[in-house]
Amino acid sequence: MNRQEIAEYFGVMPATIDSWIRKGMPVDKAGSNGRPYVIDPQKADVWRKAHIECIERDRVERDVMIERVRRELGICIARDESAEELSFEEQRRYYAAELARMQIEERRGELIRADRVRALLERQFVSLRDFLQSLPDYLERSSDLNPETAEDFAEAISDFQERLVSDVRDRFRNHA
Repeated sequence: MNRQEIAEYFGVMPATIDSWIRKGMPVDKAGSNGRPYVIDPQKADVWRKAHIECIERDRVERDVMIERVRRELGICIARDESAEELSFEEQRRYYAAELARMQIEERRGELIRADRVRALLERQFVSLRDFLQSLPDYLERSSDLNPETAEDFAEAISDFQERLVSDVRDRFRNHA
């Protein structure tokens, strides 16, 4: 099977297959410019199941490690219990354990820092803005769209962008 077919076989996007290949999924014949990958679905399925088991094993190990760190630090707090009800020393230990947990999750790619998410979103929104702003001109040139209709598109796009920016700012404020 080629890359597209194997993606359909597993019900994922071709980009996921690319990621799996980088992570070690077996490939019978590597693809390149104009030459498709050749991937055995049975070998890929065996690798995928082992990969999922490995990820789950890592999660279990992480949870055990986090619990061990909490116990070592004397943190025995129920999930629904508030850290503010603890003494100062218990709070210090609790937050040290939480920091250790977050660092582990960040190293494993399970937690992304807010500043990185914001930077990524900013780059994506700049790309989206540039595309949307050029769309009316493109449609006018490529589709013989009359200038008045192109202007209507430009106005609608501008209104959409303003609503989008306002909505995103409100959501970030509410979650900050």
